[in-house]
Amino acid sequence: MKGRSCRELPLYQWGPDRRRLAPEGRILTLIKPHYEVEGAEKSWLDRGFLPQEKAPLVLERVLAAMPTYGVHVLGSIQSPLVGGKSSRKQGVPGNVEYVALVCRA
Repeated sequence: MKGRSCRELPLYQWGPDRRRLAPEGRILTLIKPHYEVEGAEKSWLDRGFLPQEKAPLVLERVLAAMPTYGVHVLGSIQSPLVGGKSSRKQGVPGNVEYVALVCRA
């Protein structure tokens, strides 16, 4: 995965890395809802910006899917940093991002 941007790494692609995780190990992962939108959710995007009120809906779906990749979600919080430096230049506030702590299921 070296050299690939987050945009190129959907949730399902980090799943194989958890196999190298020690049984008591943890993964701290950054979730960028604007990169995780699927299907009809894509209509929520405006120039790459996901409205802040939609981000928790995408997060909920992503967290619910994590057990299918062999991990258990221990918790998640909203990142104090917002993404989208280029979005802010276009007059939108930036994308909400989250941090989740997971362990082997």
